[in-house]
Amino acid sequence: MLLADAQARARTRLAGRERWTALLIGGGFVAAAASLAAFLPWHAAPRPATAVLLVLVLALVSRVEFAVGTGSVVPTQLVLVPMLLLLPRPLVPLLVAAGYLLGGVVDHAKGRRHLQRLGVLLGNCWHAVAPALVLALFAGPTPRWSDCPLYVAALASQFGFDFASSAGREWLAFGISPRRLLRFFAWVYAVDLFLAPVGLLAAVQSMTMPFAFLLVLSPAGLLALLARERRGRIERAQAFQHAFDGAHVEARHDALTGLANRLAWEEAIVGAEAARRDASVPASLVVLDVDCLKVANDSRGHEFGDEVLRRVAAVVRGAVREQDLVARVGGDEIAVLFPSTDEQGCAEALERLRQAFAGAEPLDGVPFSVALGFATAAAGTLADAQRLADSRMYAEKSASGSTSRAA
Repeated sequence: MLLADAQARARTRLAGRERWTALLIGGGFVAAAASLAAFLPWHAAPRPATAVLLVLVLALVSRVEFAVGTGSVVPTQLVLVPMLLLLPRPLVPLLVAAGYLLGGVVDHAKGRRHLQRLGVLLGNCWHAVAPALVLALFAGPTPRWSDCPLYVAALASQFGFDFASSAGREWLAFGISPRRLLRFFAWVYAVDLFLAPVGLLAAVQSMTMPFAFLLVLSPAGLLALLARERRGRIERAQAFQHAFDGAHVEARHDALTGLANRLAWEEAIVGAEAARRDASVPASLVVLDVDCLKVANDSRGHEFGDEVLRRVAAVVRGAVREQDLVARVGGDEIAVLFPSTDEQGCAEALERLRQAFAGAEPLDGVPFSVALGFATAAAGTLADAQRLADSRMYAEKSASGSTSRAA
């Protein structure tokens, strides 16, 4: 569910709380990244060719996405680590943002991301701020074994900043609890943990062999193939689920009246009975027989009779609450389930139905005539209540002289 929602949002405009959250988190990142670049010391001048190549590689890798939860696992750790070791650390967050935005532009051109969503990508770059800050303040300009504790600290701070910004965005924009996201982020950080040593080796090798960091394109390419295959499986699973949901709804839908059908009614009775027992609350139901249907069919034909049924269904649906289930359970029978409703509530619902039919306009001169039966399940079961409601409905039908029934 989270995955489907996130994929649908990626193609839409920013609005409401999401827009303000994106401005807050993305704007905060820009301010933090610019401050690092402006106020922290640069140990060396950037090498333009290296910087440009790393940004381009990051743009490519940022589009390799393994969808998880509300976001995705992206193997950018392969490029972030070389950036932190080969470029001026205070400049790295801004270069990371450039790579993400470049990759986002490609996604927009392919219709996978709305243009406004590029602002969200800036908020995704907070993970680069913490390790850049740690290494700029405490690590030497070249990698040393003695700096390993600093690298671990930088990685831990990266995870902390990333979780705070990403989970904070989901909480502020959509009300999704950070605790609910923990298991998804565990996958993200596990991938980063495994890829960080690969990026470190590529960076170290680049110090003696220029541009050796381009070797990270090999594992990135393999991951891209796996991500594409995974995305295909997810899309097929979503299509299957959509088809299943559609078939599930169709199988429980009465095509003529638009109401639920007998299968949906029987399932609802089972569910309501279980809920009633668990919560120790009553439930009520009403059964309704359309007396005028036989007259309509015999005098005007079955097409007219079908229209009578549709009008009756509309009257019933308009007289009950949204949470009440209305189902066509037979040719001329309609039933209504009133959950958490006692005898008094059932009597009030019955009166609303009688008034609704009394005030209904005749259809082409044929007045609506119905027989109603009702019952409440308090001590007994809903099945017992339905049998009682049926007997009351037949008694009313007999008393009114309408004993004939439609098939």
